[in-house]
Amino acid sequence: MNIPQLKGFIAEEIAKYHFKKLEYNIVPIGREKIEPELSDLLLFIRGNIAHLNNQSANSFQLFENTISKLPDYAIWKISPGNSENMMTFRFVEVKYRTKVLNLKKHKTDNKYYLNITTQDDQNELLVHKYINNLQNLYGISNKTVHDTTIDNIDFYIYLITIIDGKHTPLIGKVSSSSYSDFYVYFYTPEQLEKTKLLNLWGKDYAIISNYFMNNNKLERVFSNDFLVPLINKDKDQIINHIITYLEA
Repeated sequence: MNIPQLKGFIAEEIAKYHFKKLEYNIVPIGREKIEPELSDLLLFIRGNIAHLNNQSANSFQLFENTISKLPDYAIWKISPGNSENMMTFRFVEVKYRTKVLNLKKHKTDNKYYLNITTQDDQNELLVHKYINNLQNLYGISNKTVHDTTIDNIDFYIYLITIIDGKHTPLIGKVSSSSYSDFYVYFYTPEQLEKTKLLNLWGKDYAIISNYFMNNNKLERVFSNDFLVPLINKDKDQIINHIITYLEA
């Protein structure tokens, strides 16, 4: 991996570490996550070792199109309720960006927000295809529902970016407006700790985020001193190195 690829990979591992600490189960569903499990299948098809009949070809094309438009992870957990257990199920796309040019701070509550309405070639987070796909799939599976906007789906973006000179993990739900625009309203760990969203993520979310930041863990893992020795390592070695450092 080169440095930019390493940063994206490490951001994903930090997100997974974060959610595991919150006792979420993590299911990799994006194309790049699933393809390693499909190496034999892809070899047979793309290497013309085996040919597909029409129905099989259509099925495989549908499969490829579907996984290419799914976000990185589905996460879920079961929490005890007053009368019954409650399951939480969410989609999460993880991004690392050194700078997000159009990330703005709201004047009244200081939340960060980002308009992600534009198509992917103009969209800093490249998430438009996931929004369209999730909305379409929701509409197909709920034919009696007229409102198929992304607001009906728990789709979150976990973004690590530099704010005020410091790497900061942000979490935000993708939402739509009455003008058919798509937005993400991000919370910093400090903001999350003070809001009603604690009932969505729990106070431990902010505690873990602040642990990353207050101990300069994020600054270290995204520094060249940390990254360069990992360039020629395989993924398992990189993961072990990251986890060992985060746990230290």
